[in-house]
Order: sequence, then structure tokens, then C-alpha cells
Amino acid sequence: FFRARSMEAPESFNAKWLLLPSQERRAAELSQSVNKLKVGIAELDSLRPARRVYHKQGDVFVLAKKDDVRTKLKKELEEQESAHHLAAGQLLETRQGLLEHKARHIPWDVGS
Repeated sequence: FFRARSMEAPESFNAKWLLLPSQERRAAELSQSVNKLKVGIAELDSLRPARRVYHKQGDVFVLAKKDDVRTKLKKELEEQESAHHLAAGQLLETRQGLLEHKARHIPWDVGS
């Protein structure tokens, strides 16, 4: 009559299984974005003491203050790192749920 709390509906398992590739892809994209921003900030910091640099805004390059560009990149980096952390956490939860489901349904052979 009652279903044990640890018993997970097959639909839930299938949903997690189908969700896994998109979560992995999203986490990888965010990781790549974070790395690109870090490289961009390092390249900006390595420039000679320039006051202005060309910075891409949309489809156009504009001349902007180096400090303003660095501040903008740092803010974007913080946002991307936060999103990556969240995506990685969701991915970890999904993987853990799949492993727990699999562990509950392994036919244990007690032996003779």
C-alpha cells in the first residue's frame, strides 16, 4: 500500500537520465566561458600601461578605459563563476541521484 521513500519512480530516473547530457554540456560551456574571461583579464593586465584599449561591444569595437574594461570583465567573471558553481552542483545532484537509484536496484547475491 505504501511505497518506501527510497523507492524512486522510473519516470524520475528516466527524467534524470535524459537531463544529464544537457547539464554536462551547460557546465562545460560555463567552465569554458570562465576560462576565457580569466585569460582575457590576464591579457588585459599584461598590456603596457595603456589607458585605453579596444573593447568589443556587440559587433563593434570601441575605445574604452582599460580600468573600465577590466572592471566589466571581473564582474562578468564573478557572474559566470557563480552560474558555473550552480550548474556543477545540479550536475552533481543528478549524478548522485542516478547512482543512488542504481545502487538500490542492484540484485545483491548473498551467496550460499
